[in-house]
Amino acid sequence: MELDDFKKGKSNKSSSLNRMDEMIGLFKSYQAAQRKKSVYWSGFLILLSVIYLTIMRNTAISSKEGMLLLGAGCILGAIYSFLRFRPLPASSFTLSTKDFLLLAEENLKYFKVIDWLIVIPLLLMLGTGGGLVFVNSLLHHTDNLILLIVIWCIFFPSLCVFGFLAGKKNWKRDYGTFLNDLEHRKNINTEQTY
Repeated sequence: MELDDFKKGKSNKSSSLNRMDEMIGLFKSYQAAQRKKSVYWSGFLILLSVIYLTIMRNTAISSKEGMLLLGAGCILGAIYSFLRFRPLPASSFTLSTKDFLLLAEENLKYFKVIDWLIVIPLLLMLGTGGGLVFVNSLLHHTDNLILLIVIWCIFFPSLCVFGFLAGKKNWKRDYGTFLNDLEHRKNINTEQTY
């Protein structure tokens, strides 16, 4: 009976190690995909900033501040995107199972507090810049400044909320199951240590 228990324990430990290797492989592929997206997205934002700053040179004085804010916001967004999705160092994969699972779970979350602290000011910068360009461009066609401001104040936050919700839905579709697996594995590992 004791020999059977020993074999069963050894078998469980072996399958647990195989499952962890599989999770590490999945996490590395997640990181590679996120890094690739962040490099493309950063390049796109840099291109947009170059366009905004180039247009700024040829625009009326009233829209220059808006173009400058849009260009600066895109550059800062590119930097944030590039730094946010840096792969974990190789030493992270040699941590204890508990520490790795905590680190991987934290890295995999859709939006963390630090993301909000960075993204909200960036969106305010882009919203202000876009609003200045929008209002100043359309003031040539109408004198109703209040209406233009109200339209922008409804449109831009709605766009931000839609973008957040659509991004979260896509993230859940692509990575929600993996995050649940990480949490489940973390709970199993916690129970085994007690």
